[in-house]
Order: sequence, then C-alpha cells, then structure tokens
Amino acid sequence: MRLLKFTSVIFILLTSLLANSQDRNWTIKESKDGKSKVKYDLVKEEQGTHFYYIAETTANVTLDELDTYFSNTSNHKFF
Repeated sequence: MRLLKFTSVIFILLTSLLANSQDRNWTIKESKDGKSKVKYDLVKEEQGTHFYYIAETTANVTLDELDTYFSNTSNHKFF
C-alpha cells in the first residue's frame, strides 16, 4: 500500500510538471473565409529562435481522398 501511495504521488507530480511545460503564449490568426486557423508562438532563447505552430483547416473530403493525398510523398511539401 505504501508503494502504491508513493507511485501515485510521483505520477501526479510528473503529470503536473509536464502539463505546465506545455503552456504557450499562442497567437491565433484566422483566414478571411473562416476555414483555416493558425496558432503560433515565437520563442527567442539564447540558443536561437523557436517557432511553434498548429494549423487547422476544414475541407469537404472523404477519408479515402485524404489517404490518397497523404500517401503521395510529393504532396508533403504542401502542408
């Protein structure tokens, strides 16, 4: 029982540490048509500048069409 409590405390501490390290100062930009959204954060450090981003878009396609598109490696430079 003591080992279980110790393991639980360690797990909770690690989880909270990892959750707090993911906080970013996101800037959100949305396209004029409302179909695309980009969240980005530019972090300047001594080692250099880091650019973090998440891009979201909506499209009316099937899963088969997406699979075909992403299976073609020449398309990878477009997203």
